[in-house]
Amino acid sequence: MTLNGTFTMFSLEVTADGPAGITAGPDGALWFAEEGGDAIGRITTDGALTVFPLPTPRAFPYGIATGADGAVWFTELQPTPAGSFQIGRITTDGTITEFPVLHRTYWITSIDSYLWFTEDENNVVGRIRVNDRQLEEFVLPQPAGQPIGITLGPGSQEAADAWFTQLSGNRIGDITTR
Repeated sequence: MTLNGTFTMFSLEVTADGPAGITAGPDGALWFAEEGGDAIGRITTDGALTVFPLPTPRAFPYGIATGADGAVWFTELQPTPAGSFQIGRITTDGTITEFPVLHRTYWITSIDSYLWFTEDENNVVGRIRVNDRQLEEFVLPQPAGQPIGITLGPGSQEAADAWFTQLSGNRIGDITTR
């Protein structure tokens, strides 16, 4: 949509569930999670589409964000056959790496050198350092809040600050790790 309200729509050859999250990629294209198609899509502003199938079947990618490392990161909603959940990373050339996490993750956002994510079923907000892939998880003090969305806080430019929504808790929270 342009600033004057003109829309351009692009049809995607995806499954009925279609695209979930979307992010501006490091390469000037838009990247999206194709939830029902187990793929990550890339579309240019003129409509050129590329689809990258995930190595894990039935992963259901959902949230997606561009990291400070120049790659696109995404969450996977379904467990692997071994029972673990994953956060994925895809480079602009289509190389995919998956990292196990304890519980299902929904949203992911990039803040500085960290990627923050939410684990709704475990009542956890987590982050992964982009440079060394180290994972930290923080259990929320309110039980059964179901954190879902997460983003950088207003006026903050530090990787230590994030704001999140709690679906069942009917709250918006702030986490600071300084």
